[in-house]
Parts: sequence; structure tokens; C-alpha cells
Amino acid sequence: MYKKILLVCTGNTCRSPMAAALLRKILEKRGKVSPELQIASAGLYADPGAPASPEAVEAMREYGVDLTTHRARGIERAELLAAELILTMTAGHKEQLVADYPEIKDKVYVLREFIAEKRREKGEEGLGDGLAAGHDRIGFDLPDPFGHNLEVYRCCAAVLAEELEALVQILAGE
Repeated sequence: MYKKILLVCTGNTCRSPMAAALLRKILEKRGKVSPELQIASAGLYADPGAPASPEAVEAMREYGVDLTTHRARGIERAELLAAELILTMTAGHKEQLVADYPEIKDKVYVLREFIAEKRREKGEEGLGDGLAAGHDRIGFDLPDPFGHNLEVYRCCAAVLAEELEALVQILAGE
């Protein structure tokens, strides 16, 4: 299993902090947390120190996760290089990271793309079918809830929870 996972979105106030917190929660429930495990989030255009959006805080509260202490962080080259797996929320995020840091290209994926590729490698049908057929990878994007109401954040959180459960199963070799 990867020990250093970085989740990346645009501003680090919605999707990536929600994803990092949910991933930690899922791993804790499964007893998969260890001292060397590092799960972090960052944003390509973060306003350092900005809090998580109130809607993200509320949506995560419903999953038993506290985002009230989260503060946005920008991308740091050293962290990108140290990460074993970098998961972005959109194809655009991935493309920008690879353009700016070509040396990380082999360890950066769109979250849903990574899951689809691993499922396809295992011969499972479903999400990976579009990838196999050569469909546009933008279909793996997780839409940004920023500026929307709580219901949109809840939908984003539900998708993240489902995808992260699948990710943990894949990482655990299930």
C-alpha cells in the first residue's frame, strides 16, 4: 500500500480536503492506519490559510469528519516528489501538474481514472470500460462544488465516499 498519498484540487477548500479526510476515516475504520501513512491535500491555486468552505465542513460532519481546523495549502515541489501516489480531482489538475512537474508523471492520476485503470487491470467491468474504449478522460472529473449549495456538496461527498471505498479496496488488494 502507498504510504504517502497527496490529493489535489483547485483551491484546497472543498474536494481535496474532503477526500483526504474521508480517506483517513475509511482507512481508520478498516484498521489500515499506520504511523508512516501520510495523507495530505493541496490546491493548485490555493489561498494559503483559507478555511474549508462552510458547506464542505457541514457535508463532512455528516460523515463524522471534522474539517473545521483545515487550512488551505498550495502545491509544494518537495511534497510532490516525496508522494508515492498523487490523485487529482480532474484531468485539468493532472495535466497542469504533469506540465509543471514532468518528473511526477508516472505517479499522478485523476482519482476516478486510477480506480478505473486498476479495475480494468483486474479484469473487472464497469467504470474502466470508457477508458478501455478510448473515451475522453474528462469523464473522470469530479465537478467542483465551490460556490454551490450544501446539497451539491453532499452529492460531491457521496461520490468521494464511494470512490474512496473503491480506492481502499484496490490498495488493500481486495
